[in-house]
Amino acid sequence: MATNEARKSISSFMTEGGRTFPPPAGFAAKAHVKSFAEYQAMYDRSVNDPDAFWLEQAALLDWVKKPAKAREFTWNTDSRAINHTWYADGILNVSYNCLDRHLNGATAKKTALLWQGEPDEDVRAISYQDLHREV
Repeated sequence: MATNEARKSISSFMTEGGRTFPPPAGFAAKAHVKSFAEYQAMYDRSVNDPDAFWLEQAALLDWVKKPAKAREFTWNTDSRAINHTWYADGILNVSYNCLDRHLNGATAKKTALLWQGEPDEDVRAISYQDLHREV
């Protein structure tokens, strides 16, 4: 490829920022966040009322003991003291949230892991039930 063509090609990629590619309506309808407007509203809440927003997000998990406080932090760059703690008063079983809670209902038969081996045809879809049995 000639140098002028290469430059033209690279500069063409640099102008792609203005285009958007919205998902098909049926796909968006099944998504957790269904639109950019919904995303923007969530983002705004996370910035303007972070404690309430993150406690709401924490409610999507199954807790042994639900947290009452979302975050605690120290941010002092002068003394180099920067510490963040999330959900410190909560107790969470991460393994249960990753696997066990998906065993009831239709999700149990859905794919939890898609294993790709070599050669490319060596593929295994492992359901939550199968994964639980294997673990």
